[in-house]
Amino acid sequence: MRLPPPLSDSERPRLCIGLLSGTSADAVEAALCEVTGTGGGARLRLLSHVSAPFPSDVVARMLGPQDAHSLSRLDFELGEYFARAALQVMEQAGVARSDVAAIGSHGQTMAHHPPGTTEVPSTLQIGEPSVIAELTGLPVVSDFRTRDVAAGGHGAPLVPYFDWVAFRGLQAPRALQNLGGIANVSVVGPRLDDTFAFDTGPGNMVLDGLARRATHNRLACDLDGTLSGQGRVIPELLEELLTDDFLARPPPKSTGRERYGDALVERLWTIHRTGRMTCWPPRWSSPWRAPRAPTKPGFFPERRTWRRCTSPGAVHGIPG
Repeated sequence: MRLPPPLSDSERPRLCIGLLSGTSADAVEAALCEVTGTGGGARLRLLSHVSAPFPSDVVARMLGPQDAHSLSRLDFELGEYFARAALQVMEQAGVARSDVAAIGSHGQTMAHHPPGTTEVPSTLQIGEPSVIAELTGLPVVSDFRTRDVAAGGHGAPLVPYFDWVAFRGLQAPRALQNLGGIANVSVVGPRLDDTFAFDTGPGNMVLDGLARRATHNRLACDLDGTLSGQGRVIPELLEELLTDDFLARPPPKSTGRERYGDALVERLWTIHRTGRMTCWPPRWSSPWRAPRAPTKPGFFPERRTWRRCTSPGAVHGIPG
């Protein structure tokens, strides 16, 4: 297999495509960016963006039970959806394939068992990168999470290095909260070595599940917050939700659908329908304890022990 030669001039702009499907499993997001420079001096310019929703039957299969055959088939199918999104974002921008240096593809997370939750930590993303490489004719970089977990990290969140490059300040640290399927935060400052990130708890995954139940599957999400804007806070329910020990754990920490998936949504929906908290208290793994306050603004004392993965993902070449 033949890969393009490395650029001799790091300041020469390169066109790169990023592909992502979040824990909510609703769509492929494709972004075509112009990247100039490397490391902390890198500059990015968004040229085109495409959001390509998955068909409802594909979403149902992604969120449903799997065996080896169905998972293998879905892996290759999603690779095709990711490739189509990459081709679409190039077409929308009027960019030729030969002008694109590489595609970075995160894939669709199907399982995430980070350190501290199981004897053998593991994570699984599908959306076969070799299929993307074959259909686009471009090199594909992938396996970001698996590489980090293999190195002893959590593999999540995925964005702290980008957040440091794009959003760091020169003085005080900044915290960037992302409300994805799982919510996470990146804390960035002037020095890369002080950057850290962790999952903060459930996000759109739970909101989407409740929206589907509330509208009998007419809505896949709470569009513009229309549903929640008509609701009210239930103090007893909020108090019980805040007993989740994951919220009090010090970083590093990450989580996923295994903890905040359909089982939690079903319990919350049962409470809504009955008006009684018959499913509570939830079966969190340990008693509640108050979070420790940071010793510095935005920084926890445990940060010195965290791993920061500097290894690249896997590169999938194109046939020569």
